[in-house]
Amino acid sequence: MLIGTTAASTVLFQKPLGKISSTIYGKSLIKKIHEQCTNVVLKKGYDIGTEAKEYNLQLITEKGSLLKASMLRDFEAGKQTECEHILGYLIELAKEKNVECDLIKAAHTRIQVGL
Repeated sequence: MLIGTTAASTVLFQKPLGKISSTIYGKSLIKKIHEQCTNVVLKKGYDIGTEAKEYNLQLITEKGSLLKASMLRDFEAGKQTECEHILGYLIELAKEKNVECDLIKAAHTRIQVGL
């Protein structure tokens, strides 16, 4: 969930998590992406528990955080990304389990569109 959320968020907005969180809607959008990732893996039978979930939410919404997914770094450098392995996989699981994942799809599309 943490990797999926970080990848989807930073790819979608092409900025570090702290920069996204500092905007009017950024923090809520990151939380929504995290919720979508969480719902996908919960339907698959994986639960990281409340403590880990709260820690992850704090980490990904921390103002000033310079955290960026390697997927974004590779994307910006014009290199091949792990998009299909992370975002594509989450989307397939979401389809299989009938879970909404529009923001994950948006980030996946951003990679496909290119720079």
